[in-house]
Amino acid sequence: MIAVKAVPGASRDRVVGVLGDCLKVATSQPAEKGKANKAIAAQYDDLRAEERAKRQRGQIDDEQLQRNLAYWDKTEL
Repeated sequence: MIAVKAVPGASRDRVVGVLGDCLKVATSQPAEKGKANKAIAAQYDDLRAEERAKRQRGQIDDEQLQRNLAYWDKTEL
């Protein structure tokens, strides 16, 4: 399970980075009627699909995804 800090109403959809033990994810959708949650879930699905395509494996391990995101957060300036 990955903890997520949602940032609804952002200018664009994106993974902001790692915030403590959470993944900070921004979405342009408002925080009403589950719109932001659905958009963030779709972003997570997209990340998993990208990793799956890169590795050409059936499924990505959530722990590996967390390590990758932590690495990307450290290297993105």
